[in-house]
Amino acid sequence: MPVKAGEALVNVVVSDAGPLIALGRLDMLHVLQHLFVEVQVPEEVILECMARPGNVDTVRIRAALDSGLLQRCMAPPYELAGLEVGECAAISRALEIGAALLVDERAARAQAWRLGLLSLERWVCWHVPGAVA
Repeated sequence: MPVKAGEALVNVVVSDAGPLIALGRLDMLHVLQHLFVEVQVPEEVILECMARPGNVDTVRIRAALDSGLLQRCMAPPYELAGLEVGECAAISRALEIGAALLVDERAARAQAWRLGLLSLERWVCWHVPGAVA
């Protein structure tokens, strides 16, 4: 059963591509609805996720977008040295709406921490059966 507002550790999270691709490969994207009320994905991140249309993770991410499990969103332009476009977009959107961030790259986590964002990659790993922290 999906989590409701007030039941989640964090209601809204903005995701980068890495965690979505990993959960898609494991066929575990559905777990996100048990952890968060809303998972937003910037368009730049969606483009990165859709880069390999034949991959099973791409098919599953597309289905999660179509079903509403993942919510498309726009992110204000934001540039951070050493980060890719998708990571910058996810950080930008999280800052804009005061959301937490789901990201797996070390440099992006460090930037998020410096900017005061709550980064949830390790928390999610500990709460996803079979995931490695």
